[in-house]
Amino acid sequence: MSEASRVTAQMQNAVNKVTRQLLREVHERLYTSTPIDTGWAMSNWLFNIGSPIEEPIGTREDVDTTGLATSAARITIYNIYQNGQAFITNNVYYIEKLNEGYSPQASAGFVEAAIEEGINALDGQVLS
Repeated sequence: MSEASRVTAQMQNAVNKVTRQLLREVHERLYTSTPIDTGWAMSNWLFNIGSPIEEPIGTREDVDTTGLATSAARITIYNIYQNGQAFITNNVYYIEKLNEGYSPQASAGFVEAAIEEGINALDGQVLS
């Protein structure tokens, strides 16, 4: 392997590591900051590779939390160079209303705040 190839591979590994770390931070902050009544909105912060997930999982009456674990697992294998775009979505019909401050459990704009907190969590960190 040439020196240029070795350095390129190191750079790509570093970018992938930081990208996965950022996705983990944002994903965790999104679901932990989501107001909880039934848990349906919280459990629908879903990560997918290549295209956004377009339908919620479970229902208000039958909450399915497996998507959180599946999303966490997908984040650990995500490779920006091989997989392309990454998406974190929530398709619960009232998520926008929650983000507008409908619930006393979270301030308006909690989604944007969670994303910003996830980004800020990486500021100044050194790759380990």
